[in-house]
Amino acid sequence: MTEIVPVWTEAFRVRSYEVDARGEATAAALCNYLQEAADRHAASYGVAVDQIVAAHGETWVLHRLALRVRRPVRRREELRVETWPGGRERLYAVREYRLLDADGAAIAEGASAWLVIDPVARRLLRNPRTNLDWRSERERAWPGAFREKIAAPTGAIREAALSVRRSDIDVNAHANHVHFVSWALEAMPDGHERASRLETVEVEYVAEALAGDAVVVRAAPEAGGGRWLHELRRAGDGAVLARARSTWTAR
Repeated sequence: MTEIVPVWTEAFRVRSYEVDARGEATAAALCNYLQEAADRHAASYGVAVDQIVAAHGETWVLHRLALRVRRPVRRREELRVETWPGGRERLYAVREYRLLDADGAAIAEGASAWLVIDPVARRLLRNPRTNLDWRSERERAWPGAFREKIAAPTGAIREAALSVRRSDIDVNAHANHVHFVSWALEAMPDGHERASRLETVEVEYVAEALAGDAVVVRAAPEAGGGRWLHELRRAGDGAVLARARSTWTAR
């Protein structure tokens, strides 16, 4: 049965360790704000990760994440995240986000789509005991999120290599989903962010990354130059871990 819940609001201040060389909050920092607000909201209803593990032996994993940034967010800036559940779509529980500045003006919008898995067997639960049917009266924050399938990069491929650190691991014993956002952007050309600002990023999570995994990041521009495709693969077996799409606008 669908349960209607109010919008949750969480306040943040951009910290010095969350900004880049320009003094602007990184995409990962903004995604961490979304993650924290979502966790706090879920916990208030007893459906946060630690709570459903204890109650049902189940856990949440992220399948899709989307963020659209309207303007740069700067060091020490105060903002708040509004988040609300968007209900169930097939096997996914959808969550919406809006980031506002101190004056209430929109900074960014986002969305996420979550699955419930068995944390021991590491398999999808098609009929979990955890309720996926939470909804708010609010409409979608970004209706265009998740509308388009993310393709693999082709053509002029750029690559970067990295290793999953133990400090990247979260309570589900795999690399936290926010790290994938940073990793996807590692293969962008040097100096790209000086001339362009990240406008949107969407990530589709395919498989887990574990401590010690070597990861190869591949990226290539799509026709038109303002949009890039990204792919993360495990070096050992070539398995796709995630695909992403980013769009950029001139500064």
